[in-house]
Amino acid sequence: MDYLNFKVSSELKSILGRDLIVNDYIAILELVKNSYDAYATLVEIRFEDDRIVISDNGKGMSLMDIKEKWLFVGFSAKRDGTEDAKRVSFRNNINRNYAGAKGIGRLSCDRLSRELTLMTKSIDSIVTEKLDVTWSLFDEDQRQEMETISIPHETLPDDSIKYAGGSTYGTSLVLSRLYEEWDREKILNLRKFLEKMINPFQSSSDEFHIVITAERELEEDQRYEDYLRVNGEIRNSISAILDIKTTKIESEIRNGIIHTRLEDRGILMYEIEEDCKYEHLNHATVSMYYLNRAAKYNFSLRMGMQPVNYGSIFLFRNGIRVLPYGEPNDDSWNLDKRLQQGYNRFLGTRELFGRVDVETENIEDFKEVSSRDGGLINTPSAKELFDYFNSIHRRLERYVAGVLWGDNFLQKEYFQDVEDAKAIKEQLKDQERDSTSATHLYTNIGSKVDFMQLIKSLVNERDVRVISYNKELADIVADVDSTDLIKIGLIDDLEKIVAASNDKYQQEELEKLRASLNELNERRKETERALRAQQEKNRYLSAVRNTSKEVEDMLHVIAIASDGLDKILKVLIPSIRNEEVNNNYVLERLNRMKLYSDRITQLTKLITKADIKDLRQATNANIVSYTMEYLKKFNGSMYITFDNQIRTTILKKLSLLDLSVVLDNLISNSSKADAKQIHVTFRNEDARIIMDFSDDGTGVDMEMYNPEDLFEEGVTNRSGGSGIGLSTIKRTMKKQLKGNVKFLGNGAYNLKGATFELIFN
Repeated sequence: MDYLNFKVSSELKSILGRDLIVNDYIAILELVKNSYDAYATLVEIRFEDDRIVISDNGKGMSLMDIKEKWLFVGFSAKRDGTEDAKRVSFRNNINRNYAGAKGIGRLSCDRLSRELTLMTKSIDSIVTEKLDVTWSLFDEDQRQEMETISIPHETLPDDSIKYAGGSTYGTSLVLSRLYEEWDREKILNLRKFLEKMINPFQSSSDEFHIVITAERELEEDQRYEDYLRVNGEIRNSISAILDIKTTKIESEIRNGIIHTRLEDRGILMYEIEEDCKYEHLNHATVSMYYLNRAAKYNFSLRMGMQPVNYGSIFLFRNGIRVLPYGEPNDDSWNLDKRLQQGYNRFLGTRELFGRVDVETENIEDFKEVSSRDGGLINTPSAKELFDYFNSIHRRLERYVAGVLWGDNFLQKEYFQDVEDAKAIKEQLKDQERDSTSATHLYTNIGSKVDFMQLIKSLVNERDVRVISYNKELADIVADVDSTDLIKIGLIDDLEKIVAASNDKYQQEELEKLRASLNELNERRKETERALRAQQEKNRYLSAVRNTSKEVEDMLHVIAIASDGLDKILKVLIPSIRNEEVNNNYVLERLNRMKLYSDRITQLTKLITKADIKDLRQATNANIVSYTMEYLKKFNGSMYITFDNQIRTTILKKLSLLDLSVVLDNLISNSSKADAKQIHVTFRNEDARIIMDFSDDGTGVDMEMYNPEDLFEEGVTNRSGGSGIGLSTIKRTMKKQLKGNVKFLGNGAYNLKGATFELIFN
């Protein structure tokens, strides 16, 4: 038996180099990665006439290194384990894992130029080694064996050659007789490419800087801002973007624990820990940002381009980026493919920005395919990394689609009425898409309920420990004026969350709740009796409503108050029966019922001609102070703000009851228009007081109505309405209060709803 050996053609140089290194930018990146793996802290890329010089201050090479490593094509000392006994550099303060491991990065030079001069010197050497490579020699005859082509070598006895930053050791690659011209535009494109290739979050003890120099462009640089200049240090622009206030999730695997935080525009929403189930992920992080409309605008403002043209989710392995993850129009994470399945609640690359980092000492774990823009080989480690990424992506997606977009409001049937769910979801969409703040979520009952359900699902997840969560957003009971819209059984879920979070204070409050149920049941019975009596009184008044126009107006206000009582009882009575409420909750409801009841009592006295003089008597009143105090009682059901531009006290002689009737009708109309916010502005023109009353409701359909027609009885902007409210306001303002009211239009004071101007002469 005899034995045969492989022969290696000189053509292998092109197969492993020029064919796999798909463009000039990746070729330079491969050479920069070699400097990174040589523990350099500085790489200089200098563009001269028909040549490029890439120099670093790394550990350099000895003649033995050149013979046994650099000239050994396909051999990787990093993969072999002989590059360093330990992952600690000759500098004694850098501990890097390797960025490359294929042993073919050096052939990137063939992609860029016809000739290469390599000069290198190690820190403990007194000589410089020099190689001169003419790549065309390998292309003359592919039948020629690669090892038969000689490479000229010199050992230079002096150490006068300077490397990056003036270092006396390192490696310099002089690429001459370039294949392509490097003009200003191409060098700028290289800068933008390299900006996204280096981890923006390197530690201070592991500095790595890249500097580009092109003296011929210095004068032209003076005409541009820094980010459009050729010369200077390359700074990773990702770090400048990631402080934009938006919705973000950050997760880290370390020491067998996965730690995850979700924040929304600077506010912590939840923080969890879970045991790591991955065998091959010892240190990995995911930082992902949902870009709403405001965040996309801020991104474009800072970067000079839209996010979709910059990239999405980048992958860094051992501090160096892996292509093509995150490139524009790239879907290596399979996000857009999933989005195309037809579910609009999924988040694709156009809505996301961020990075994934993985550190490993085992270079076999996360290997790149030979083509340098082909991503990772599908190893068990890579599969685990993708699974980890997907789990974090789903957590972000669950919060955005549910809490921010309201997609769960209908699917999960939180609301008593589907129309309420649609209205709350529509309101949420309008506020969220343009907002740089998350505070509007606290006034949206749907978002609060969905967030509570999200926290409950985390509590129920096996091996997940909820460290903290936003208790204000999860507290649906606090929003007493909206809880009648939702199913009362959801309060049970809140109790489960409190119990799982080990919050002793809230657990004590729940115990107090149970102790007070007997007393609350008695109050419930009294409330029901009072309501039945009031309903009988209302039926009597309805029977005699044709007595006068004044009585009809008063009955309309009574109907408003009665409707308020009814809404409160719809949630209060079932809550008490099911033992699901606490003292504060019931007391707040009863106080509001008392307010409605007092109004009804006053109005019924007026209608029955009892004490009419006392109720209607005019008095010198401060309209501004009275209005502010009166409307503050409605805070909770609506968010009410004031702007008082009147600097001196102005008193007007009027009936406070008549003014209350006007204010009640305004509030009622806003409520029926689904308003959640009201803004009232006071100003004066000489002795006149002018009050603008604006809300964020549905507004008035301007194509159907003229402004003056709105105040006619029977004309209503609401399906099923009577038009009595605005006609009452008009009549009371003109006859009783000697003033006037006008409709100013929609969209004033940054609120989309209607604005009415009330004039007090």
